Amino acid sequence: MRTIGLVLLAAVTLAGCETGPSRQQYLASLVGRPESDVLRAMGAPNHLIEANGHRFLAYENTAVGYASTVPFGPFGFGYYYYPVGIPVARTCETTIEVADGKVVSWTLRGNACA
Repeated sequence: MRTIGLVLLAAVTLAGCETGPSRQQYLASLVGRPESDVLRAMGAPNHLIEANGHRFLAYENTAVGYASTVPFGPFGFGYYYYPVGIPVARTCETTIEVADGKVVSWTLRGNACA
């Protein structure tokens, strides 16, 4: 009985962590909307490509984080961790395809697109 209570408490706590729609949900909501809505919401793109009557708006997000520990070893009992800050670049490129003035699709590429 106590286990069920702990599981319910954990579920309620985690449910409170929702902060809004995911990136994928937000981009899906843009499909069918005019290009001007995208520009209003996301600003000027980093890159703009036009091909065969389609426009591709590319937005790049890059952030540098730091890995807090680095493994070294083994010394018989597994790996030991040396506390060091190593810079790690995390990027996400969002490309939005526009045809006839409306968003028709989008793609994500990178290691920080979750």
